Parts: sequence; structure tokens; C-alpha cells
Amino acid sequence: MSEFGSDANEVVGAEVGSKRVLAQALQAPTACNHENDLCTCNVSNDERANLLKEYLSALADSGWRNIRLMPLDSEGKAPIIQGRCSLDSDEAESLLVRGGTAIQQIRRDGVRGFCLYAGKPSHETEGLVFTDHDRPDLFPADSNTLTVKSGSGTGYHQTFENTGSVQNSKAKGDLDQAGEVRAHNWYVVLPGSIHPSGGIYHVVSNLGVAPLETEDLPEELTPNNQPNASHDSPPVKLDNEVPDSLGEIEASFDVESRYQTMLDSAASETIDAIIEGNLNDTRFADDRHESEGWLAEQVGFYMARDREVVEDVLTTLFQRNSDTDAHTSDSTKSSRRKFLENDQHRKQVLDYAVSKRSEYDPGLGITKYTRQDRPEVGYPIVDRVQDALCDLVLARKVEIVEHPRVDRGETQVYEALRKMQDDDSTPFTVKSVRDGRKRYYYLDGYELKIPEERREELGIEVGL
Repeated sequence: MSEFGSDANEVVGAEVGSKRVLAQALQAPTACNHENDLCTCNVSNDERANLLKEYLSALADSGWRNIRLMPLDSEGKAPIIQGRCSLDSDEAESLLVRGGTAIQQIRRDGVRGFCLYAGKPSHETEGLVFTDHDRPDLFPADSNTLTVKSGSGTGYHQTFENTGSVQNSKAKGDLDQAGEVRAHNWYVVLPGSIHPSGGIYHVVSNLGVAPLETEDLPEELTPNNQPNASHDSPPVKLDNEVPDSLGEIEASFDVESRYQTMLDSAASETIDAIIEGNLNDTRFADDRHESEGWLAEQVGFYMARDREVVEDVLTTLFQRNSDTDAHTSDSTKSSRRKFLENDQHRKQVLDYAVSKRSEYDPGLGITKYTRQDRPEVGYPIVDRVQDALCDLVLARKVEIVEHPRVDRGETQVYEALRKMQDDDSTPFTVKSVRDGRKRYYYLDGYELKIPEERREELGIEVGL
């Protein structure tokens, strides 16, 4: 067992802290234009692993020795569970890893990175709180505590011990958009992780973990002191319902069937909460803009990126539940659906929902084809099979056919699987293995997600 806790043997490399990595990076000649001094142009996987090890060592020295980390998605900025399952689900639990394993996976497999949730006993992070400094000019990261530079190169987050009074909050008033306090069930991306820009998160000040009290924070970052806040009011829970049916919406496909499939998808818990207007039950608390954009992408996925249909579906849903629980403690701000109030926002949401560019799919955290780039086999069946295998990890053909993302027959699924096995134009290669008379399929590179005992039974090797 390492000092961080591990469910695998940690691969221990040279002790290379962020200062030494930075010095080496600055000496290396490069035409790099990244904002961050440490980036994929000048930092190896071995060095990234040591950047994470440095941070975890600092936590261990302060008493947090067995914390559990959540892997990032393929984009590198959000947890792998985002839009896929809830934080407290069995699936999320199965994805958590100990620090030693995370270090090993970066060093050996080059995984994108990891994040850590604050104040979560089941993750062994009880008492940890993070401050996120998106605008250091307004909200400086100047406390004498463990400090990390964001992969973007423009922000920071600091790690503290919560004295017990600090709660989640977003900067308001003069510090609006300057940062947040992340005290419970809210994550930060960890050192050694790769930002979508290519920058690497890394420690810039390792002074141990200092205590933090509410009184240490600017007034704009203390929830009880924000404008018109009610100190005694419990969180508002709207008694809205998810419509059973959308009614008559014209389209070249069965809108109602696709709507029901969306409600039954892996992201159903978040979809339901946003439709109900209970944003505080999601990661979009008080954020009408982001919540509506997220739901619009889901609707766009299921409604064939048809702009008119997507607009009709969103309008129907939002008109039936026109209020949300956003800003209920601040009478100066609206809690109504922004989609119904702001034409520019409405246009932006619809543009995003029907975009045909390759983009991140919030439902399963994968990169999808553009229409022009898709393989000829059964558009869009290839990426639907890809979605299903990302979710199922290891599955028989019949299980893929029955997956909610796949609304095609057995023959089309079989042809898509063949295409993904034989054609280099697909982003993921499919592999298969027999277990007696049954054949199982999985995505190349996803072997580590298959339980070790099952891998051994099937003779599946993990590539190094």
C-alpha cells in the first residue's frame, strides 16, 4: 500500500516535482503557443504522473492518505461520469481509483487525468475544500496553501482544510464570474491532467494544506451574505413533473418514441431534473444558461439535429415548466427559463443543439462523427454502437441491439461491428473474444474498464 492508498501496484518513477519539470520545460526549445508553461509539447507521461504524485504527497502529509479519484472524460475537463450516471451511483463507484493507481495509469497508459470531489466521505475527502480562481485579478490565489495552476494557464485552484463552516458558493456582485468555493460534491481537476487546450495542471505552491473559515472569504463568496439571501429559507424544490408526452410535433421520424428513449437513457436523472426546473439537483445549480444548453444537446442528439423539431421539443418542455429553482434567494434575478425570455440565448442554444461539427457528447463523453465524416454503414449506426460499447464496456451483440442508444436491428448492428473491426476510418476499433459459443465485443483501449477477473477468464490482455 502506498502513502496514497492503491488498488494496484504503483509504478514509482523519479521524484520530479513541478519546479523541476517547469525548469526542464523552459529550457526545451519549442514553437509552442500554449498559455500554460507546462503542456503536452514539453511534459511526458512520466512527468505528468509525478506532478500528480507531488500533489497527493502534499495531501498525504496533511492527513488525506486514502483518497479516491474520478477519471476525466476524453476531453480532459469533466469527470467521466458527467451526463452518464449520478455521482453516488454504483457505476460511479466502480470508476473510482486510489492515488497510486491513478499515478500508474498516467505513467503507463497515458490517461488524460483525474479529478477530486470536495467534502465527500465516501471518497475519503471529508474536510477538503477548494477555492477556484477563474479571475485571479479579482479573486487572487494568494493564501499560503497548496496551490495548483489550471491547465488553461489563466486560473488557479487552492486546497484547504474546511474548518466546518465553509459551503459551496459562486462569486457574486463585484466578483461575479471570478471564481467559486467548492466544499461539497464539487470537483477540481488534479495536477498531471491535460486541459483541452493541451496545458498541464500543476502545483505552483506547496506549503501544505491551510485551514479555511467562512470569515477568510470575500463577502461576495459567502452564501449567507449574497444579495437578498434568506438565511433561514430551505432550498426550494419545485413540484413540477416531466411531461409523459410531447403532443403533436411534426417530423420525418417518431418524435414521441425518441423522447421516451431519451427519458430512459443513462442521463435520465439529470434530464428529468432540468425538465422539472430543479437545477439544484444537478451540477447546473443557478445556471439556466448551461442547463438549457446541456438539455438542448441531448434533445438534438435524439431528434436527428433537426432544428425545427429541437425548437418545438424544447419550447414544449419549457413552457410546461417555465420556472426553475435558480436564484430563488435573489429577487433581483430571474428564475424563468432563459430560452423563453432571451432570443439571442435561444438562437445560441439551438445552434449548439444542431451543430454537425465533431463535438463532445455530454451523454456519454465521447467524440462523435460529423455527418460528412461518418462511415457509409448505416448512418448513424456506427457511432450509436460506439456509444453503447462505451456504456456497456463488454457486451454481446444482442445486448448492444437492446441498448437505448441503438434503435437499429441486429443485422445493422452486426455490419457496424464488422466495420469497426476492419476499417481504420472509425475513431474506435472494436475487438471481440469468444466465451464458449458466445462472442463478446469491446472497444480497443477500454480493456482496463473490464473487471480484472473477467479479463483473465476471457484472456484479454491490456496493452502497455
